Amino acid sequence: MSELFITLFNMSITAIIPILIIFIFRIVFKKVPKSIICILWSLAALRLIIPNFIESPVSIIPSAETVPHEILVSEVPSISSGIYYLNSVVNPVIGEALAPSPESSISPMQIITSAASVIWMIGAAVIIGYAAVSYINIRLRVRESVSDGDNIFICDRIPSPFILGIFRPRIYLPSGITEEDRDYVVAHEKCHLKRLDHLVKPIAFLILAIYWFNPFVWLAYILLSRDIEFACDEGVIRRMGSEFKKGYSEALINCSSPSRIISACPLAFGEIGVKSRIRQVLNYKKPAFWLIVLALVAAAVLTVCLLTNPKKEETPDIPILDVGDDEQEDKVPLTLEALIELSKKGEELTWSDFSKYAGYDVGSGLYIIRYDIDEMFYVLVGGGSPISEPPMYIRLCTNTMNQEWADMTQDDVEAFINSIKGQTPVRRISYGWYTSRVGYNDAAFSRLCNLYGIPKDAILNSVKSLPVIKITSVEDLDNFMKNLEGYMSYDREITDDISYSLSFREVAEKFDKEFFRENTLILIYNQSGTYGARYLIEDAVVYENDKLFFGISDRDDGPGLFMSEGWLMSVPVKNDDIKGVTTITAHEIIPASYDQIPSGDIKSQYVFRDTQDVIMPSLVLFDNNKFRFTYSGLSSYLAIGDYEEKDGRFILNTYDGAHTYVFEINDNGITFLESESNGGYMFEVKEGTFFEKVLGEALQ
Repeated sequence: MSELFITLFNMSITAIIPILIIFIFRIVFKKVPKSIICILWSLAALRLIIPNFIESPVSIIPSAETVPHEILVSEVPSISSGIYYLNSVVNPVIGEALAPSPESSISPMQIITSAASVIWMIGAAVIIGYAAVSYINIRLRVRESVSDGDNIFICDRIPSPFILGIFRPRIYLPSGITEEDRDYVVAHEKCHLKRLDHLVKPIAFLILAIYWFNPFVWLAYILLSRDIEFACDEGVIRRMGSEFKKGYSEALINCSSPSRIISACPLAFGEIGVKSRIRQVLNYKKPAFWLIVLALVAAAVLTVCLLTNPKKEETPDIPILDVGDDEQEDKVPLTLEALIELSKKGEELTWSDFSKYAGYDVGSGLYIIRYDIDEMFYVLVGGGSPISEPPMYIRLCTNTMNQEWADMTQDDVEAFINSIKGQTPVRRISYGWYTSRVGYNDAAFSRLCNLYGIPKDAILNSVKSLPVIKITSVEDLDNFMKNLEGYMSYDREITDDISYSLSFREVAEKFDKEFFRENTLILIYNQSGTYGARYLIEDAVVYENDKLFFGISDRDDGPGLFMSEGWLMSVPVKNDDIKGVTTITAHEIIPASYDQIPSGDIKSQYVFRDTQDVIMPSLVLFDNNKFRFTYSGLSSYLAIGDYEEKDGRFILNTYDGAHTYVFEINDNGITFLESESNGGYMFEVKEGTFFEKVLGEALQ
């Protein structure tokens, strides 16, 4: 049903251009016969009925498929409206907000389109039901009508004349109608029958019921209903002669009835736009021949332009590297020297400047071409159509922990390269994950640490290290579940208003012997204070060749209930991606704080040895007056900032301005002064807690 809704939605969008153009045509060509306008409305109707049209270079439809069907499963959802600036504004927003999460079995776009499909069907059913009830009500009223010959029926229970019926249409007149009015009314209704309006209007109403969500379709239906009446009025006056304008106008007034905006039938004589129709009748003059010719030529041109699709763009001359593509043999690798020369063009850089270099497409929806330079640097060029649109961005990116990048059209690229040189490159691996709720148990954290150890040597010294379990076989997975039986609940699902994900038992069933032939499963355990927490993997990095680090963050989908909860993240990774890795760690981090993680030479470090915490509280001071303070493995707060030495004390202020920590300096360590600090609840760290000074000792 979602596929059908997307198809109809795209057809609805393509019909907006014809509707707007016909609306403008009505204003510009006021004096042309309204029958020509009615024919033009059929162009918009055909756009809403026929899904595919031939392609033409003269088409003025921006895009035949604004919302691609692939958006339901795309990793980076995007639209293709054919309007560059609209794409450049919308795509970054929906690409970030509606990107599917590996932890969920259904993407946000699938949820949205499924819900929209249901709402669409309900709306269509309501409108069609309304029409059906109205038709039945009218049918009941005219059951007692009397034939007056020539397909005309007289009825006491109707206030105004109309045509009713699709296959056997009849003209119904109220019994009180005068003979003078009768002649005008019958002429008008027979004009309707001659023009087949009794078929046109129900078809138009059915189209409205299908596309009720598009306000432009409502506009088209209302204007079409008016133009149908105008066309019949003109036809009657043209045949009878101008001397009958006054009598015809009086018949319109005498037979007028309350108007209804939406009605499939009947075709009522005096229901729609009576005042405007009277003005139209009294001011009617036979249009000039040249005006009719001009209108017909314009209508013919519009038919070609509106009933053809834009030509699909050919594959641009950009270096997309495909395995086995012989055309790539002529491409050369991009070098730093060539890159620096290219950057001198600044904002004049285009897709074609990279045409001779070998790259490959990493985009989904947008064109995003990656050009690898060396193990540290690569370039990303991204945007809409490489044929008709300039790149949205051209970035020189790095394989560093902070993933620094420079804008090649704005920044000093050579200076940026020099600032990065000397850093050790890291390697990011591909990953997905499931997050399962497993219940809170005070002993679960300690149980995991006792069985599988405490994480060590994390590349980012975040304040909350997480237990990590490496699973390499079905037997390992079974043993894990047996060892934690009673400490974790394997059958809890997330089925609240925030999201949905599988229970851990359901997740575990996905990993069989076939999976473990080429993959490894990494389990990461975390605890939160509310049900509202939802954990994401921000990064998965191999550094120093043998260490794998996972950065975990809380998506913070709302506070939820203030009750503790345990979470188990299941992360499948390819064996080839972690070949040679001997240490795997995971820390809960604050994503925005990557660039604030203190670095530099360590000036001094202190530890609180007399602790029962799973992680030894520690303080690290750097020579650039930065600090990192870890006071408990059970806290997720990242205590980093600046410090100063004053009056025999270390005074530490966090970057966020929330906390101040004060330590008194002693000969062989420091003493925490809670009375002078503002650190909140710090678990075992209290007034007088002593931190011993250590040198060259790895901190956990």
